Amino acid sequence: MRSGKIKVNGKVVTELGFKIDPEKDKVEFDNKEVVIKDEKVYILLNKPIGYVTTSSEQFGRDKVLDLVKVSQRVVPVRKA
Repeated sequence: MRSGKIKVNGKVVTELGFKIDPEKDKVEFDNKEVVIKDEKVYILLNKPIGYVTTSSEQFGRDKVLDLVKVSQRVVPVRKA
């Protein structure tokens, strides 16, 4: 950022931690607009017995995330 390659709404920004509103602000890097792809992937999994629905397990139990191998961030949820 300090190199002056980042612009927000046409103005160079060099302040680290500068906050933007992705819904309103236009961000450019090297004079090219940065576009956020809001790609969502939904995975339906019939959870096997013995697996827990969590992303961090402190007791060493098997997690459903151990069964799913994708490059996107996965957030496990369970039926209420």
